[in-house]
Amino acid sequence: MGSTPNQLTDEIRDFCANITLTNHPEWVDVAPRDWCTQGECFYNVRNMVQANHGNALNGWCIWQHNNMFVEAEHHCVWESPENDLIDVTPKQDNEQAILFLPDQDADFDWSRESRRKNIRVPLTNCSNLRLLLRLLESRDLAVERCGCVETGKRSGYLQRIKNHYDPKVKKIWKKVESSACD
Repeated sequence: MGSTPNQLTDEIRDFCANITLTNHPEWVDVAPRDWCTQGECFYNVRNMVQANHGNALNGWCIWQHNNMFVEAEHHCVWESPENDLIDVTPKQDNEQAILFLPDQDADFDWSRESRRKNIRVPLTNCSNLRLLLRLLESRDLAVERCGCVETGKRSGYLQRIKNHYDPKVKKIWKKVESSACD
């Protein structure tokens, strides 16, 4: 799992500019609500808007995986009626803030319950890292094809996809983390 970058580096700025030229990344506080579910930002924000007004703002959560790669995860935050951006979705590692890249073109496909696949860029040249990123891309494509989400109508398919890819991803991830780069 990646973490929120400590600073906005040139590599991260360039990465974000390749996703959208319209907006720039910004720090957004994480203030999860008790009723929100981890990994279900689009549903959480939809419910927040219905209960408290405001707007849903789609875009990308920017993660950095050590000095290995940068990743953009399709994400949604709540824009309060006072125009404050707040991430209401709980984070696995209890992040207090995220780096968020607004992107009005990154809509969620409600008919398929499908988010966009993650975007990843390596920060180092390593064959094991390239293999890891290809595996993650394949897993993302499989999830995208079935229209799977954790709590959605096809969650059984999602579990089979994870069972297929996750052991392979973990094995290569360990090699990358142990600096077994060639």
